[in-house]
Amino acid sequence: MSRKLVLQRFRSDKPARGLFGRRIAARETGAKLIHISTDYVFPGNESRPLTEFDAPGPISAYGRTKYAGELFVKEFADRWFILRTA
Repeated sequence: MSRKLVLQRFRSDKPARGLFGRRIAARETGAKLIHISTDYVFPGNESRPLTEFDAPGPISAYGRTKYAGELFVKEFADRWFILRTA
């Protein structure tokens, strides 16, 4: 997903604007941003446990928006963690 597409989605999505605000607050205070994501960023066809090194490939709208959030955090936050729940 391109940086331009990520920005377009975040401009039109109210929860995403909240993420942008948290990114600004974290930067201004020197805090680390923790982004909660999901295993829905993966296609779900693996027969083994996934790791942080597996390539995302979301197949649902929910997974795509969570992955867009991850990309946003990686691109625009200075210090961050991404936690994927299952």
